[in-house]
Amino acid sequence: MTEPTTPGTIRIETANSVWVFEPARRRFWRVPRGLDVNSPATARAWQPYDKLELDADSGAFTVWLDPEGTRLLRSYRLDPTEHIESTRELTLEPRD
Repeated sequence: MTEPTTPGTIRIETANSVWVFEPARRRFWRVPRGLDVNSPATARAWQPYDKLELDADSGAFTVWLDPEGTRLLRSYRLDPTEHIESTRELTLEPRD
């Protein structure tokens, strides 16, 4: 679910967190799901970012932490119709 938290911000909910982006200032913060992101008691640790890419088809988004793209954060928007119990483990097979 993506909706504004306050004017000028973008809110993205994932399975584990709520992300709030302030594009005009190029900063974001993340809070664990279950906490009220609008509560004054919620500590906002703003972090700078260079670019936010949203993929409408897959629900993925990528946060570029530097202009070179060497530091990235990637996650997926939560589908409100999908119930996720916990984070799932992904097993990768070794390359030959």
